[in-house]
Amino acid sequence: MQKIENSKLEFIMPSSLTRDSNVLAVSRSLDTELQRVTQVCREALIMMRLDELDERVVDMLAWQYHVDFYELADSLEDRPGNMLENYLNQLCGFLNGAGFHAHKNNPLRTYEGKYIQGEPFDYEFFIHGKVYCFDAKENMSGGLVWRLRLTGSRGAKTNARILKQASNLLNCKRNGAEAFFLVAFNNKSNLLPYSLVMYDAELVYNSLINRIRTLGFDQGSEFDIDKIINQKE
Repeated sequence: MQKIENSKLEFIMPSSLTRDSNVLAVSRSLDTELQRVTQVCREALIMMRLDELDERVVDMLAWQYHVDFYELADSLEDRPGNMLENYLNQLCGFLNGAGFHAHKNNPLRTYEGKYIQGEPFDYEFFIHGKVYCFDAKENMSGGLVWRLRLTGSRGAKTNARILKQASNLLNCKRNGAEAFFLVAFNNKSNLLPYSLVMYDAELVYNSLINRIRTLGFDQGSEFDIDKIINQKE
């Protein structure tokens, strides 16, 4: 069975046309453009790619579909990703104002805003001469485990991205940084002692390499910025 991304015009032409060498040559000259268009058709599937879209696009969609209280939403459940990102951005502001340094990395883009490649990981904090670098994730399952590996064709792309992030963070750890994944657990019912969990970069990397699908809540440690600030060399 032919895959749509490898489709060629001659596959759907009647035999009466393919027998004509001139017509066949013309159809083959169009194959490259046809395949290019086929590959970008996925961009039209907006809703199924919601987690991959730029935040500005999501904001525009919320406006277009008249999502009530979108701007006022302030929880992980109400607006996935926004509470965690807002918290970390505010934390960056606090640390910078307190004499430390913190920043969020951003994807590499052209001057016109065209996406080139993703950031190596999300955040970097410099506190008391120590570097803390991490990628921020959400555990949307509501359970006590963080799903590392996803299944299906969409999962393969996500898994590859997380593995690359883990590799980048592991390189940072091997060069003296505190490198980890910061995972926000759904703690709406207050069943957990805390909701922000740090998973060591090496633990995540090895788990991915060994095809381990989940990490438990208790396999990480609490993210407590006060302890980090008060912990001097």
